[in-house]
Amino acid sequence: PHPTDSRLLLSVGKDQTIRIWSVVSGKCLCVYSHEATAARFHPKGTYLVTGAASGDVRRWPIPDLSTEPSEPHRLVVSDSTLIVAGKRASGAAVDCLRFAKGNMLIKNSSGRIEYWDLGLEKFIRAFSIRNHGIFASRFDVSYDDEYMCAGNSRGEVYIYGIESGRTVARLAHKRSVKPVTCCLFSRDCRSVIYAGEGGFIWRYDYVDDETLAEWEKPDESASEDSS
Repeated sequence: PHPTDSRLLLSVGKDQTIRIWSVVSGKCLCVYSHEATAARFHPKGTYLVTGAASGDVRRWPIPDLSTEPSEPHRLVVSDSTLIVAGKRASGAAVDCLRFAKGNMLIKNSSGRIEYWDLGLEKFIRAFSIRNHGIFASRFDVSYDDEYMCAGNSRGEVYIYGIESGRTVARLAHKRSVKPVTCCLFSRDCRSVIYAGEGGFIWRYDYVDDETLAEWEKPDESASEDSS
């Protein structure tokens, strides 16, 4: 969905187009002719970015959609700007795009996530998801823009500090062994939810030390009942 206009929805199709839709009328308002594998609105809603199978990332303008056009606006590649060339990522397909602190995170299907300063069009750092394999998987950024979570081919999820570049936590369970296709933070960032190819949805919750200590105390009511 559009970050500032809830009427608008973005889609990526196999017909080599990206489209903006009105969720109110169901009409297509804008068509971008480009073979993309991922797309996302900028947080301010002023433009959108797309990733391609070649690894290229492009910036596209958004026409005035305050009123619905009689026919969809149509844009082609010459209307866009190349901001990241795919050759940096060995041509691997982009499968997810996110923003954090005004910068952009670009993930490809080989498990590499690049962090870019969009203002300077400058590469900041890269993250490599352990045991990722080659497959499409969506990652997420926390609401405070401090952390991101990403899954791998073994059913594990890693949490990284975006600015530090460090691994903060590894979430794993012996029954979670299928590739993670999507993961996200809850709004309060106290839970991570992910889904995998096995058809299950998993949730991990953050529990602070004080609560853990309370749980580990003996159950006094049970001992009184037994006496």
